[in-house]
Parts: sequence; C-alpha cells; structure tokens
Amino acid sequence: MIEVAIKAVISIVLTGLFLGSLFYIWTGDLDVKQTLTKPLSNFVSLKKKSKLDIDVKQISVARYSAIGSSENNNFAFIFYVLHFVNVLDQSVTLKSVHLRLEGKPDIESSVVQTGVVETAKGEKIESLLLRASDSNVILMNWKNLRQVIGEYKTLAPGGVLTGSAVFVLPFSTTAEVDAIKKIKLVAVDFSGNEAVKELDIDPSWKQNMEFRSIPSTSFEIDPNGQWK
Repeated sequence: MIEVAIKAVISIVLTGLFLGSLFYIWTGDLDVKQTLTKPLSNFVSLKKKSKLDIDVKQISVARYSAIGSSENNNFAFIFYVLHFVNVLDQSVTLKSVHLRLEGKPDIESSVVQTGVVETAKGEKIESLLLRASDSNVILMNWKNLRQVIGEYKTLAPGGVLTGSAVFVLPFSTTAEVDAIKKIKLVAVDFSGNEAVKELDIDPSWKQNMEFRSIPSTSFEIDPNGQWK
C-alpha cells in the first residue's frame, strides 16, 4: 500500500515537471536552432537578446556646408556626445548607427571636416567648428562616429563606445525641420540586432539654427587662442 502511494506521488511530481516544461517552452523565448543542436542535458536554450544602451548629450541643429554636394546647405542634427554601452553578458560589435525619421529612409552619419586646437602642453585635440553669426563655437575632442565604428572594436560586457555624429537631413527649409517632432537613433550590431533610442525634439536644439553652419574647411588654433 505504501509502495503504491509513493509511486503515485512520484508520478504526480514527474507529470507536473513535464507539463511545466511544456508551458515554459510554449511561452518562453526559445532558441530552436540551439535547442536542436545541443545535448539533451541542455535541452532548453533561450535566445540572448542583443541590447546596446544609447546615451545622448548635447544635440543641436545647424546648416551643413559641403560645396559641390547635393546636401550642401541642408540642415543637420549634431550629436556632440554619444555613448553606446554593452549591457549584455556577451561581447558585441557595433556595425552602424542611423538617424530615423518617420516616412524617410534611414540617414547614415557624415564624416565632417575637423580641425585641431593646440593646448599649452602642445597636445593637438581634434575639434569641430560651428560657425554662428555672432561667434564661433568649438566642439573639442570630436570623434567622427563612422570612423570610430570602422575600427570594429568589440565591446566586452559593460564596455562603452564613444563618438560624435552629424546626420544631414534631406531638408533645407526651417519649416521642414520644425515639422519634425520625434527622431530615433538606431544602432545595429553585426548580428543584425537593433537598439533604438527615441527622442522628442527639444526646441532649444533648433535655436538660431538658421544662423549656424558646419564649414567644410579645416582650421588650427594655437595655445593662445589664435587662428593659424
């Protein structure tokens, strides 16, 4: 009698485990390929979702100067500081970053002309010049994002990739830029996974945009702040 009771309990437990596994396989995020190729001891394999965390700071809008280009005098979004953080437990390599506007093809960043600012210690820092009607703004330590991505650095878990980017818009009038309410930054890794950062347009980004421009000429500033 005791044996029968024990067998009944074991049968109930095994049935529960089996049904629980079926439920998990049905509702979980199952990696079928890995499941079929791994040993039975590792029967259930879950997909690892690739995710890069995108941190954005200091955005502005200005005209893009590129004599001879069809994009000359179009407006552009300037992202001075971009951080891409690997929040996975596995390494990842960034393949591309695009700006996405509703109803438009994705926009790849442009490699813009930079200059150098020389410090008192003789160090030459790559910088971007932003011309304005009343004064010039120097964005020091500029790192063209496309060139940074082109180095194909593998990000270990917790690793950070830093760059700066200019995305030239297919618009040349202020009315077209004012019509933009949201933008998205899309980072794609070599596995084809996308990380998306959606941003609402801040009016301060567009302040005096008509009178700011990114020149296509190089420059050099000495330690005394004098233009060479």
